[in-house]
This record gives sequence, C-alpha cells and structure tokens, in this order.
Amino acid sequence: GNPMDPDEFMDPNDPTFDEMDQYMDGDPTIDDPTMDDPAMDDPDLQPPQGLTAEEEPVDEEPPVDPDTGHNIYPFTTFIEQYSNLAKDVQEMMIKLKADDKSGASKIYRDGKNSIIYENGIEVGTRSLASLSTAETLAMTGNAIFNQYTNGLADENGEFLGKDVRLYADSIVTDALVNNKSLADKTLASEAVALLNIWMYMVNEVDKIVHACQKKEVFDLDVHPIDRVAALWIGDSEQGKAQPDADAGHTLYAMAEYQGSKFNVDTNQANNDVLELLAQMKSILSSGNACLNDDQLHRTLRTMSTRVISKMQVPIVQGLIHYIRNTDQVRGILYANAFVPLTKKCNRGSYEYLERRLLADEKFHFSKFETDAVIEAIYSTLHCLGLSCADIGKYNFVDEFNCVDRPSDRPFADVYIPDTDVNTIARLDIDIRELGILMDEGAISAAADLYMYGRNAVASDSETMSLQDLATDSNRNKVPEYSVYSQYYNDGDYADNFVKSGLLASKMPGATLEQRKEIVVKGSQYVVVHLGALTAMHEALSDCKYGRLDDAMASWDKAAALLIGSMGHTNYGAMFTGLSKERCKEFNTCRGDDARVNAELRPLLFSGKTEISSKSCSALSESIDDIKSLLNVPLVQSALSYSETNKHAKKGDGSLASGYVFSRAVLPLIEKVDPQAASVIDKNMDLSGRSNPEEVYTAFKSSYSALDVDCSMVGKGEFDACTAEPTSHESSGDHAGEVVGILVAIIGIVLLVFLYKFKKPSTKKQEEQPVEFVINDREDSNLV
Repeated sequence: GNPMDPDEFMDPNDPTFDEMDQYMDGDPTIDDPTMDDPAMDDPDLQPPQGLTAEEEPVDEEPPVDPDTGHNIYPFTTFIEQYSNLAKDVQEMMIKLKADDKSGASKIYRDGKNSIIYENGIEVGTRSLASLSTAETLAMTGNAIFNQYTNGLADENGEFLGKDVRLYADSIVTDALVNNKSLADKTLASEAVALLNIWMYMVNEVDKIVHACQKKEVFDLDVHPIDRVAALWIGDSEQGKAQPDADAGHTLYAMAEYQGSKFNVDTNQANNDVLELLAQMKSILSSGNACLNDDQLHRTLRTMSTRVISKMQVPIVQGLIHYIRNTDQVRGILYANAFVPLTKKCNRGSYEYLERRLLADEKFHFSKFETDAVIEAIYSTLHCLGLSCADIGKYNFVDEFNCVDRPSDRPFADVYIPDTDVNTIARLDIDIRELGILMDEGAISAAADLYMYGRNAVASDSETMSLQDLATDSNRNKVPEYSVYSQYYNDGDYADNFVKSGLLASKMPGATLEQRKEIVVKGSQYVVVHLGALTAMHEALSDCKYGRLDDAMASWDKAAALLIGSMGHTNYGAMFTGLSKERCKEFNTCRGDDARVNAELRPLLFSGKTEISSKSCSALSESIDDIKSLLNVPLVQSALSYSETNKHAKKGDGSLASGYVFSRAVLPLIEKVDPQAASVIDKNMDLSGRSNPEEVYTAFKSSYSALDVDCSMVGKGEFDACTAEPTSHESSGDHAGEVVGILVAIIGIVLLVFLYKFKKPSTKKQEEQPVEFVINDREDSNLV
C-alpha cells in the first residue's frame, strides 16, 4: 500500500485509530508531553488580548498596491501589517540609542505599528514579544524550535532563568536590561530580528506545509507566502549598509550587512530566500492547489527545507564576523542562534562549539584558536544544507579557506562511490534529529520527520525519508525479508517497529525515554538495515539483467546507508559508527577502527569491481559476507545491553536499547534455534533485568544461524565463543591507565623540580586585557 496512507498506521477497528487519525489531521498536541506541562500556564506564554496561538484573526484590510516600496518579491496581497513589525524594531532601536530602555521595552511588549484586523475591524496590535511568547504554544511541534530548546536548556529545562521555550524573549529581555555600553545598546533590537522574527518565519513556513498536507484551502486574500516574505523584507528598500540603517531593520537588512563582509554578492542570501519563496507561492497560486495533489505537500516540504537553510546564512556570517572582530557580546547572540542548530550534525563539532561559544554565555578560546573555531563552524555547513559558496570568504582575505566536501568523495577514503549518494547518506542527520525531537517529547514532529524526511534533499526536489526505506517496494528481493516478516507476522515490520515507539498506545507502560530508543535505534538498525540489504539485492538483480549503471547506483546507495554522511568521523550514526563504538568494548578493534569495518571496506570496493565486470556470482558472495559482518555489531550491542540491564530499573531506556538490538537478529535465530531465541527474548524485553550469562550462552549456540564468527564478536563480561566469564580490560582502558600513570610520574617530577629550583619573583606581572576566557583543553575529531 501507499506508505503515506494514514490508514496504514493501524487497524481502523483499533481504539487507538482515532488517536493517529487526529495526529494526521495535524493536531500538534497529540501524544505530546509538552502540552501537559504546567509551565505552559505561565502568563508569559499566553496569547494577548484573548487571541489564541492557533486562531489568530485574519487581517482583512483592503488591498493596496502590492509593489509599493517592494520590488524584490512579487507581492499580490496586503501585507503591511506584517512588514510594519520592522518599524517596531526601528523604534526600539531609536529608544535604545537614547537610553530609553523603558520605552523600547514597551514597544517590544505591547507593539505599536503591526495592527491586527478581524473582518476589517482593528482588534489588537501584534507585538514583537508575542512572536516568542504567545506563539510558543504553536511552535512546540516545530522541529527547528525543538532544536533550540534542546540545545539551550539547562538541567532544569530553563535558559537564563526562564522556561527554555521563551529563549528568544529571554535573550531580548536580558539585552534590554543588562547591556550598558554604547556599542551594545541596540543589541536587543538586533536580537528581535535574529531570534523572534526568524523563528516565527520558520514556523509560518512549516505551517504552510502542514496545511497543504491536511488539504486545507488557502485564503489568498492574505497569501501565506506573502506573509512570510513580508517578515523577511520588513521595511527594507535599496541601499542598506548596516542593520541599523534607516532603510532597513529586519532580516533582509541584516543579511545584506553580513553579506557585505564576505566575498559573495551582497544580496545573495536575500535573493536565494526570496526566490525560493516565490517558487513556493507559484505552486500555491490556486487556493485549492493542495486539494488536487496528494504529494504536493512533499514538494513544498523540500522547498521549505531549502528556504530555512538559506535563512541560516546571515546567522553563520554574523557569527564569523563577530568572532573575527572579537565582539563577544554580539558573538554570543549569534552563537545562541547558530550552535543549537548543529546538534543534529557531527557530535564532535557540536560539542566543541558549545564549549567554546556558549559555556557560561562567554567565549572560551584564545585568539590563537580562532581559526579552529571557524573551521568547526564551516564543518557543519554540509549538515545544515549549505556550502562554502553560500557563506563566502570573510573580508576577502580570510586566512582560513572554507572547503566543501567533495561530492565524489562524501565518505573520504572509507568508500568512493561512482554515483552521487550525498542525499541518501544524509539520512543519518534525520536520525540524529529524531533523537532531539524525542528528547523534547515532540512526538508529532518526530513522526512527521520519520514519515516525510527533512535532511536528505535531492536535486530533483524529492526528499528521501526513513519510512521510504522501510516500505521500499523492492524489499521482497531480500531473502531474509520473508524470515523477518514471518517472525513479526507483518510485511511492514520495519515501518511498524518505529511507529510502535511513536504511538504510546502501541507500547503501553513504556516511558518516553524507552520510546525514544525504539524510534531512534529502530530507525538506525532495523529500518536502515533493511534498506541496505534491499539496495544490495537490487544491485544483484540489476547485475543479472545487465543493467550495470543501475546496479552501481544501488550498490553505492547501500554503502551510503551503511556509512552515512558522518561515517568518516568518530561520530558515525550508521553501522560503521556502531562497529567502531563496540570494538572498544569487545576488544575487536584493528588500529583506530573496528575489525568489522576493516573487512567491510574491501568488500564494498569488490562489489563495485564485480558489477563493472558483470561477475554477478561473485557479487552475491560479497553480499553474503557483508550480511555476516553487519550481524556482528548487532550481536555485540545486544550482549552489551544484557550486561547493562542486569541492574536496570523498569522504565530505563537501556531496556529498550537491548530490545531493539535483540529484535534486529532474533528472527534469524528463531528460525534455526527457537530455544535460544526464547532465552534471548525473555532476557531482552522491556519488563525488567536480564541475565547476561544466559544471553551469552544463547548467542553462543546461534552464531551459525547468523553466519557470524564468534571471534569477531570478541569478549565482554563473558567470552562470546565460550560464554565463560572473563576479566578482560579493553585496550582503550588499559592505554588510559598507562597514560594516567605516566602523567602522574611527570607531575611529581615537575613539582619536585619547582620546589627545589624556582625562586620567588618580586616583579609584578603586567596586566593584559583579556578578550576571551582562555581554555587550553585539547579538542579533536571535529570533522
């Protein structure tokens, strides 16, 4: 059936059917814990003047000349009430320059120039603050918003002492109260555009996509895309030079100002954003457009992803600009706008940037580390859907050159594809983002991401999703598919495995933490596993029929799924990353990598050669060898969690992790050794503690069913080959012990030396101005 059909979520006779039907109708509160949060009763979060975030009155002022003052974007409807928010920003700036913080705060909180109409009657004033406060209720289902809350929240779910969901308002308020220097006076007005208006725009774009998905009829009296474009352009005209110029006070002016600092067309970012918005508007030229095309929302979704990527350009440019100029106050503002968006990217880069740019709301690096920080920023561009050409070279003479990842070598030397598989490799970004959304309890956003995808955007305007992999019509070419389908009694077992974590009703009693593990690890090692096997067997089928180009494309796709876009780093999210993680635990590393990966690489290259030479029998053997290797990290992970879960408590996420990994191989074991499968099943469910000795023993008799060499699995608490206890220490731990001892010895020698030979200094040290908080902690593995 159609994998996008909402009826496939469950049997219509199931009492939970209405729940998912409600979700598919776009209810953002379905199964979303944030909606039950008492903190949402905070008056700061409530819409003003009786309006609700869900039903803001439609502005129905008679249309005016749509081109008045705007020759950049083809407006066709009255949008002045939205562009006038820029006048509020301007008046805030004027008040702040005059030290009138109270006046600026009043404009920010109450609004002044953006009038709300209902049936042609003025009913209120839209404020800049409401874009962060009242609108928060409508943003809890937005993926980008949840990336911000996840990346900025402290251990209490707060940011700057308030609910993290008010992060934009908190930053503006802090800037209004605390910035006293002349250079920082207008920081609050800049923050409004960068945070409040920017996030409100993102959410408006997202709402358009979801309205199309629900087949809503658009009211073109105030075209929804015109509204978004008006927010970006604001009151901008021609000839803007800086954010506080009289000719512009919002994102268009900001993008132009930041673009002028880089060797790109000053208006490149603006042109990209507005061109994409114009294309979206063209698609929605008819209010009924979405009624007649079931897949139109997917096209809009792809375009919205690109728009949001381009909207990030001035944020990246501004952060680099203020780092280079040692403007820590504005640098922190832009870091708050940028760093949380990178959490879905390479974990090494994100953690480095978080430490250097956000810890204690200060910069933590010396001027000598500036290039390293800039390099870490550039390393995230690919993940964010940007390129070096989008950002440009700072001030034309920046010593550090941004270098894009070569399209023909997306995995460095791990594997070199013959076809462009950058898109499919980016599914690992979707998986990381799924983890963030599940952490935030944003279930509807996670379900949306799983079903329709976001980060794997192809050049032909199609976006690949994880559900697409799980429901691929060619999956029946995989011999093991029938084994898994029979075990689960479900032809869509991989798809429904993930959905079981998205629907609380399918896993009664499971905690949110456990559901996260089901969704994320189920996507990684059940869905992607099936997707990779499907691609390999498609390659074999095409090889046999002489369709060698198609075979090569399918083979490259399989490799991309196994490696992922981050698989060449130490933080891969696919199978090669899992193998690298487990080898340290089970003493199966070969150098800095896993033995599994060392044997996988030549097999992937061999497959290419076998396709080129039409050696289809040899290709079939390579596929069988790869399948055996893929089972190794799955087994290691199941064994690892059997050890972890011997002390687990009901509700622990580790129980769900063990459940996923065991279910990834149980169908193969059950077919050959039902007794062993029963033991593993009993020990690795969600109900309670496991007995690792029983699990090791059961796996020992199952390696033939998995075609796994037990020596490849190695040794955990027990020897995988004998199931006997072992007191091994991992090579990494042992090496750490040795290093620790050497460091201690060196430290003692230095102390003795200093005690004996250092003379007290009588010269007072010269005080030096400190531009940054110095942190000499070593960091590596950023890219």
